[in-house]
Amino acid sequence: MIYIKSSNIGDIMKKLLCFTLFFSLSNVWAADGPFFGFFGIETDNPLGVLSATDKLSQDCPGGSAVVRLMAENFNADEVTTHSYAVLFENNDSYLQWSGQWASCPGWTKYFQTMSEISNSTYEMLAFPVVSGGDTLKDKVFVSWIMDVSDPSSYAKAYSELMNSDDSRCPGSWGLAAWGPGSRVESYGTHMAFCGYPDMASAMEVFQERVPTKSMQKFYSKAGNVRQLIGTNLVSIIKDYMPN
Repeated sequence: MIYIKSSNIGDIMKKLLCFTLFFSLSNVWAADGPFFGFFGIETDNPLGVLSATDKLSQDCPGGSAVVRLMAENFNADEVTTHSYAVLFENNDSYLQWSGQWASCPGWTKYFQTMSEISNSTYEMLAFPVVSGGDTLKDKVFVSWIMDVSDPSSYAKAYSELMNSDDSRCPGSWGLAAWGPGSRVESYGTHMAFCGYPDMASAMEVFQERVPTKSMQKFYSKAGNVRQLIGTNLVSIIKDYMPN
């Protein structure tokens, strides 16, 4: 989901066009597999955002895409207060979803409403490298934003940790590479995440301050190939499933 206002409609439409051309001409990044779109906003009217998104979902069903509206609970000095995570099952799923911007009048209404109550903070794509579990079963996520110098080594180390008995990640997990729209200086090259069924479960894990043996092993392997930029905590407000 992206909001548009008159002062930046040109820049945003250029980004949307670049995204569409990317998937029309190339399968290099995703190999036509599932991937994510992340869209951040800053707002002091979360109920208005929820209402606008509900109306858009009714007016313009998203095809096969799954849309998750999230609250940014903790994200350091980021101005983003809320974000959308859109799961596309393949390139055609993205093209079908993005094609609605011009074909479904509900998007125009959504853009107009959101321009009055929010500001766009980022829009970028992410392509899974390794993953496990079902993200749709989780309602809270911790994500680690980082620069990774050796993606293969990091993916192997992270997979070993997540598949261990003492990973402290009870839900879904994954490592994704940032694609079009990302700013390396702000978001690095990759994002790792761990999911939890609810905030209470996440807080219990956060209180475990002593690293497990598997975590210590992971730190020793990953320390030389990644530089951590930030850690974020988000919670799901509402899911919009395909019709």
